[in-house]
Amino acid sequence: MFEWPADKLRRTKIRANLFLLTRWYSYRREFFWSLRILVALSVAALIVGYWRRLDSYLLSLSDAVIPELAIGVGAAITGIIAIAFSLSLFAIQQVADRGTPATLQAYARDLVLKLIYWVLAIFATICFAIALLKPDKDFRMAMATTGLLLLFASFVLLNLHFTRVVKFADPRYTVLRIFKQGQKQLRTLQAIRDRIDAEYQTREGKSERKS
Repeated sequence: MFEWPADKLRRTKIRANLFLLTRWYSYRREFFWSLRILVALSVAALIVGYWRRLDSYLLSLSDAVIPELAIGVGAAITGIIAIAFSLSLFAIQQVADRGTPATLQAYARDLVLKLIYWVLAIFATICFAIALLKPDKDFRMAMATTGLLLLFASFVLLNLHFTRVVKFADPRYTVLRIFKQGQKQLRTLQAIRDRIDAEYQTREGKSERKS
């Protein structure tokens, strides 16, 4: 007697689960970005709310704490640069040996990876520059917050670097990049040819009018 409503309820639950999974898969990136922004805003709110307490705590420490913290963060970022790019280069070389040598060339010319490298280098330089500054009582909290934020931003860039290297590890991605570059060059040549044809036709028309 109660089998049909139970079956209907079970089918409804299955449909609801499928709907939730489909929506989750479709908007998973937006969810993670929203979560990251929410976490960043929460951390910023906590820092602003407890700024005076943290500042008073840092004032109770010795003057060498802030320079040592800045040097440690700068050294950590420098280590991230050395280890991440060395290991990724080794992995790309292995992929290039098994696939196409164009993978290594595309990796070396990638603008995103170059930008990540120079941003990390600038972060490390800023940290070492902070270590050279005099830890004034009014700016201790600002110096410590800057160093920690640069370290956190380095981790974000490291994640972006890892995602980028994984793409280059797939030979299909390199082939697709070369294909798109070839299409772009063909469109450029087509535009140049059309412009030359238009100029030639214009000159021919003027010469016919003069004759």
